[in-house]
Amino acid sequence: MTLSSADKQRLRALAHEIEPVVQMGHKGLTDSLIKQTSEALKTHELIKIKLGRHLPEGEEDPSERLAEATGAELIQKIGKVIVLFRQNEHEEDRKIKLFTLDRKKAAKKQPGEKTRVKARGTRRQFPPRASGGSRSSSSPDRRAGGSRSGSGPRRPRPRNDD
Repeated sequence: MTLSSADKQRLRALAHEIEPVVQMGHKGLTDSLIKQTSEALKTHELIKIKLGRHLPEGEEDPSERLAEATGAELIQKIGKVIVLFRQNEHEEDRKIKLFTLDRKKAAKKQPGEKTRVKARGTRRQFPPRASGGSRSSSSPDRRAGGSRSGSGPRRPRPRNDD
């Protein structure tokens, strides 16, 4: 499974709040660690792993090997903490919905069926402003120099000496 950068960004944001579930000790990458990581991925889908300070000699970066051994995707590595993600096989057990996978599923057409996937906008939608908060230049308060919400001294209006 390859994730888009938008999916990875979303998963990094979700992982920010979680605590490490698995800790790698001085023995390094063992079968029991792989089994424990796989069980944690099955339960949570997105986990943090804390690497020990004293890794065995010659074992520089076990994060990619651990991701490969568990069938997970390496999302992030910062210092001694790594984030792994593996989506559950069964849709009803999934806890995290991914944008890319949902779009790919929607893009698959059935024979004789017309479907169209619209790109989602990246701009945030804001609720409409309350009445009286209009910023149009034709507002009578603006033309007459009414109330201002800005800070600082008020500048004098230029005169028309015609």
